[in-house]
Amino acid sequence: MYYVRLALCLLLALFQFGKLKSDFKPSEIADLLRRANGEIDSKYGQIDVNESAYLVLGDSLLVIPQGRHYVFSYHKRRGTFLRIDRSEFHGHNFSRKLFVYKEEIYSFGGYGFWQTHGKLMRFSWNTREWELVVLKGTPPTGLPVLSFQRGD
Repeated sequence: MYYVRLALCLLLALFQFGKLKSDFKPSEIADLLRRANGEIDSKYGQIDVNESAYLVLGDSLLVIPQGRHYVFSYHKRRGTFLRIDRSEFHGHNFSRKLFVYKEEIYSFGGYGFWQTHGKLMRFSWNTREWELVVLKGTPPTGLPVLSFQRGD
C-alpha cells in the first residue's frame, strides 16, 4: 500500500510540474471539433472540421481543415483556437491524410482543381508554411493510398 501511495504522489507531482503531457479524451476532442466549426468558421468562411481534420501533438490539439492549409492550435490552458500558419488558401488538399512523425506534421495526397496528387508535404515550424517534401523516384499519382511498413 505504501508503494501505491508513493507512486500516486509521484504521478501527481509530475502532472503539477508539467513533466507529463495532457491528453485529450475522445469526448473532449468531439466537443472541441464541434466548437471549432463555429469559432473558426465565423472568421475564415465555411470550413468543415471533422475527424480527419485534427491531430494531437504533445499537449495541443491541432485543427487542420480539409481543403486549406490553415493550422489552428488549441491548448487547454489558453482555451481558444489560435491560427499558427501563414498559408494562403490553396484548395488542393481535400481528402489528404494527416499524420505526425518525429514531432513533425505531414499531409499526404489529396485532390483539388480537378486533379488528384500524391504529394507529401510537411508543416515547417520555422516558416509556419507547408513545404513540399522531395521524394526520390516518381511520386505516386491518383487517389492517395497511405500505407506504412515497419521501419518507415
